[in-house]
Amino acid sequence: MKQTFFYLLLLGLLVPTACVDLDFDEPPPGGEPIDITANATIQALKAWYVPGAFTEITDELIIRGIVIADDESGNFYKTIVIQDETAGIEVKLNSVGLFNDYPIGREVFIRCRGLIISDYNGLIQLGGGTYDDQGETRLGGIEEALLNDYLVAGERDQFVTPKAKSIKDISTNDLSTLVKLTDVQFIQSNAGVSYADPVTQFSVNHQIEDCAGNTILLRTSGYADFAGDLTPAGKGSLTALVGVFGSDLQLFIRNTQDVSMEEARCNSGGPGIGDIDEDFESVGNNADVALNGWLNVATKGSRVWRGKTFSGNTYIQATAYNDTETEMETWLISPAIDLSVAKKLTFLSSVAFWVHNGGAVLISTDFNGSNVAGATWNSLAAQLPTSSTTNYDWVNSGEVDLSAYSGTGYIAFRYNGSGPGGQTTTFIIDDVVVQNK
Repeated sequence: MKQTFFYLLLLGLLVPTACVDLDFDEPPPGGEPIDITANATIQALKAWYVPGAFTEITDELIIRGIVIADDESGNFYKTIVIQDETAGIEVKLNSVGLFNDYPIGREVFIRCRGLIISDYNGLIQLGGGTYDDQGETRLGGIEEALLNDYLVAGERDQFVTPKAKSIKDISTNDLSTLVKLTDVQFIQSNAGVSYADPVTQFSVNHQIEDCAGNTILLRTSGYADFAGDLTPAGKGSLTALVGVFGSDLQLFIRNTQDVSMEEARCNSGGPGIGDIDEDFESVGNNADVALNGWLNVATKGSRVWRGKTFSGNTYIQATAYNDTETEMETWLISPAIDLSVAKKLTFLSSVAFWVHNGGAVLISTDFNGSNVAGATWNSLAAQLPTSSTTNYDWVNSGEVDLSAYSGTGYIAFRYNGSGPGGQTTTFIIDDVVVQNK
């Protein structure tokens, strides 16, 4: 009897549990259960915008969009951008670390009543209020304590497919939406340079071009975690958000995964694109070489290539003379060169106070613009000074044939030396020219 009662009691405990609908206990894949429905599109919200005004939304508008940009990389600050089937809009939130709750690909609903719609130099934004900035009224973000009153986060992994566009077809109708450009590249002077200035944290504009010569700006914040990365030298695709500043359309990437440019460059700049004609006259005397598109880096020790002026001529040199470090290696690497057409290299070189053969001239077609050690470098058959060369006498390199190489190339001038009493020959370079054969 006791056993029968025990089993009946156990059965009574188990049966109701087996009938529970677990759909209410488990959140849907990718997000939390929500009870909200959009009643307006982003385009309908933007119809409230009045240029130059700060307009409060007084209707019970609820919009829905997918986050297409967040603040994870630092290229956007206290901002997310959402997009639906009709349009996109930048939403200002007075909080940081937004990517934790509102990452790219997350569905977001926004209750718009009480929020403010305005613009910053033509880019329409949604915010929580206004503030005074040295006499100028600005749109402020929704305060962190109020985010849950206005924003409801839905499912994750709801990604937006970028719209295929050409540079000339991008317009203000595309503002705050994702676009994808193909067969584009950074203009020659903007290839192989940092996206922005990570030291001063200044934002930088670069130009993107297509093979027909159409251009558009790409702007990067100096606070982006990729600000110091180098722009690619090849051609390929670019995924970006469309912005505007005044009358200038601009593109913004979320991170460098939005850029894929590994193909050979096109000749959109006309004949001679990718050519080099550098006499180093703009480099200051005893100043480190810091020319646009050139990379000047020490891989051993701290010395790099420097400018030197003598008898009215400025050239560049590298030397371990009076260096206190035991090893020195420095590279000066040219901007990217389009090798789809046969090229030739010429330059002048010299030495002073010969102790060792420390100079070399090399080429790479797999250099990524920053990782010197990760590239394959081949020596070029150029005429260089020897131990019998008189101090400061110029040696002509001769025409160095580059036609055996294809794709995108980089010329490197490398110097090796060592500290006091070691290998200290001064190696000198001037008048570097790369042109069609």
